[in-house]
Amino acid sequence: MTGRCNFDNGGWLRGPISIQHHLTGNRNPGSLPRSAAMGVIMHTMVGNLPGTDSVFRQRSFGASAHFGIDQKGHVIQWVPLGDGAWHIMNGNSNWYGIEHADNGNPHNPLTVAQMNASAQVVEALATAAHFPLQSTNSVHGEGYGVHNMGGAAWGGHSCPDYPFAGNPFARSGQRGHILDVCRAIRGGHPVPKPPPTPAPKPGHPVLSRGDTGAAVKVLQTDLNRSGSARPALLVDGDFGAKTFDAVKQFQKTHKLAIDGVVGPMTWSALEHVKLGPRK
Repeated sequence: MTGRCNFDNGGWLRGPISIQHHLTGNRNPGSLPRSAAMGVIMHTMVGNLPGTDSVFRQRSFGASAHFGIDQKGHVIQWVPLGDGAWHIMNGNSNWYGIEHADNGNPHNPLTVAQMNASAQVVEALATAAHFPLQSTNSVHGEGYGVHNMGGAAWGGHSCPDYPFAGNPFARSGQRGHILDVCRAIRGGHPVPKPPPTPAPKPGHPVLSRGDTGAAVKVLQTDLNRSGSARPALLVDGDFGAKTFDAVKQFQKTHKLAIDGVVGPMTWSALEHVKLGPRK
């Protein structure tokens, strides 16, 4: 390793990584004291770092995270150590948050550079906030958790994973290696070799009213299977008024943004219904 990161007196991360500091107004100063921190939460952006940086720096957006990491391992810090970000609703006073770029497709696993940068951030947070270098999938545990473990109280998100056949934990499943890198950083040891990167699954196209084609037929079939269309839709590949209404009903049922647009989050929820609940 080239060294460890640490926080300066202002709560900003410093060290041997590519990092910028962009203070956001979307934060709660002094609301996350070190003694109260349970750990850090992994998020996926459903986008890339420049866009996320732009919206997190807008006060009107009303959301943020402490850190963001792009595919090359570049880090932006928006919220200093000790302040709360607006990232997991009623968990904001206990957890730090790291957003990871995914090029708009949460099926894409983290790159090696992202995992190494995430490890530097997690290790520094764990040292400063005194939580263990371990994974947790419970809001009552400590360590490196994920957004979806908070359920409805944290917004009912699937982040950082969107289930699909073959690799349902594309991002959360990489925490084990990230924590191995954390321990190497802390011990001054060589970075362990990452496991083989799972092949990403191509994302579905974003669909909206007026679209036609094969992807709309897939959507209509999935909506019928989900029970959101009453009566069942004609699978004709035409995204008309009935399909639009069925999409909005599905989004309402699954606590998604009710806009009638079928993007990554709606597709992932449809895929989850198709696969059935996780055991």
